[in-house]
Amino acid sequence: MHDLLRLSNEDLLHQIGKLQTLIGAAPIPKELGAYRSHIEQVCEGLRHLVRRNLKDLEHNNPDTFVNILNQTQRVTYLFELVNCRFAGPIIRSQHGDQLGLAVLRWLHDEHPKTAGRPFALSDGGFAIYPPEEWPSVYFLPSSRQQTLQYLPLLFHEFGHLLYVLHKPEMDDLVAEFQVIVSDTLAPMTVRGRVGSERQDQFRKQTVLVWYEWAQEFFCDAVGIEIGGPCFLRAFTSYFRVRSLDQFYTPRAEQLKSHHPVTWLRIRMLVDRARKLGLSTESEEVGRPWQETANVLKVREDYEGTWSESFFVFLRKMLDDMVEEAQPRRFRPEEASPPADTRTRTPISLLNEAWRVFEESPPGFKPWEKSAVASFLEEV
Repeated sequence: MHDLLRLSNEDLLHQIGKLQTLIGAAPIPKELGAYRSHIEQVCEGLRHLVRRNLKDLEHNNPDTFVNILNQTQRVTYLFELVNCRFAGPIIRSQHGDQLGLAVLRWLHDEHPKTAGRPFALSDGGFAIYPPEEWPSVYFLPSSRQQTLQYLPLLFHEFGHLLYVLHKPEMDDLVAEFQVIVSDTLAPMTVRGRVGSERQDQFRKQTVLVWYEWAQEFFCDAVGIEIGGPCFLRAFTSYFRVRSLDQFYTPRAEQLKSHHPVTWLRIRMLVDRARKLGLSTESEEVGRPWQETANVLKVREDYEGTWSESFFVFLRKMLDDMVEEAQPRRFRPEEASPPADTRTRTPISLLNEAWRVFEESPPGFKPWEKSAVASFLEEV
């Protein structure tokens, strides 16, 4: 056992040292400075633990092997977490990351609970890894990182971080809504044993899946709260022509999904857009969804996972969650063309990007290049 533990820890020491070299040598933009410092401290802490294991093994005392094994397993787990999840954004860092990182820096600094909190950007589908005690890693598709139109979808991912930072209160609000779901889906009459068991199982599964769905609706609400029209346009444009399952998904597939059917999310976004005074924009994005559904010959049907009676309660839950999380709300002047580009915020820039694109797609590329360059000079 002694030799196995020694070899395992020697390997860990070698791997940690290699990763530290890669992390230290990576050229990074200034926005990643705090993130790299945090990960370097974690690596150095792991290195210290491994050296202590090796020192303890010098005594060759079998009574200590269990403790050393436990410590080695813990270090191995944490090192693989750093190596697989947190090191990549530093090592893969490139000049083109500056746009996304600058928007994220502004976004974090605008909220008291995230100001100064380390974060990073990596490649992948839109997502976030938001552990409370670690830096957050945002994932974006490669081309979306260096263009303006879909950066507003970061605001949805930021919502997941806000949920984590307010988790006890958020979970309480979701639990209240789950009671509504459970009560609504309770059968009015008792069927035979087999039918009753099947119905009860469906109700339990639906209540459980609404825990994750409620978080997605909340993050959508955060997105439009922060970005206003640009989030609404980015979200609807991103999903509208992807696949039929954005409009209809069979019940069995819904119950396996972390996300509710996108058409239902659109309905709630349109409702929140109206609440935020974006009536014109809500009509502009809601109508094409219905037109697309008509072309696909699909009708709105959630096969029992949604009831119209949920609508009022879901709206109230989202209001309460947004009130708890306090995301920065877009300002009226940020939703319309800025009079002075010197006062332009990331939100006004992203809203302007969608206006330019919709009014003149051929002229968008040169405009975007100039606008991004100006923005990065200012931050």
